[in-house]
Amino acid sequence: MIKYFLIIWLAGVSVAVAEEVPAEQVQAGVQLSAAEHDFAAANQAQNRGDLMTAMTLFQRAADSGHAAAQASYAAILQRGQAVEDALKYYRLSAAQGDRDGQYGLGMLYFLGEGVPKNLTEARQWFALAAVQEHVYAANMMADAYISGRMDLSTTERQSVAALPWIQRAADYDYVPALDALADAYRFGQYGLTVDTEQADKLAAHASKVRGKPLASEKKRSKLYRFFKGDSE
Repeated sequence: MIKYFLIIWLAGVSVAVAEEVPAEQVQAGVQLSAAEHDFAAANQAQNRGDLMTAMTLFQRAADSGHAAAQASYAAILQRGQAVEDALKYYRLSAAQGDRDGQYGLGMLYFLGEGVPKNLTEARQWFALAAVQEHVYAANMMADAYISGRMDLSTTERQSVAALPWIQRAADYDYVPALDALADAYRFGQYGLTVDTEQADKLAAHASKVRGKPLASEKKRSKLYRFFKGDSE
């Protein structure tokens, strides 16, 4: 056991309190701190175009248990067609609740890369990422109900369960979601009461958004741009 002294401030007076911390817990904290440093350095290397250094640092941080680094490294591996390794790191990241890891794992199930295609599993991971404000996961969930691309029945797609997902994507200015929400208010779908004024507002906003970059595009993470191979 290793003793640490915590300074507690009470009424302007500091009191030293001895607290025993397990040695393994201290070691884990040191590893996490080093991994955080590697992750930050990896992002800097990636931003300046030094992808070999970035990959090395992402891997080192990922192997130390850093969830965001695991997702970043998985995206690089997936882009390089090392799908089985990408699957491993996406799973590690997703298991820690990282939204990029959850989205990446969902995409593998959606595409059937490294795993048998499983749209139900894909939806589950997209949903977890979407509630953590992952823009593209939110859009995928909205699409599941709007277009039926993920094996939802017609009854499921028209149910009230569709509304929060479509609303979430509409909040990111995702045009298909804005269009669907406008129609929902116009025709009383997804349990909504008919409200033509709101429908007109949404339709006008969707038309305006079509003339400019989507809000979701503006919010793209550097990780996503790198994964997609965008040059911007």
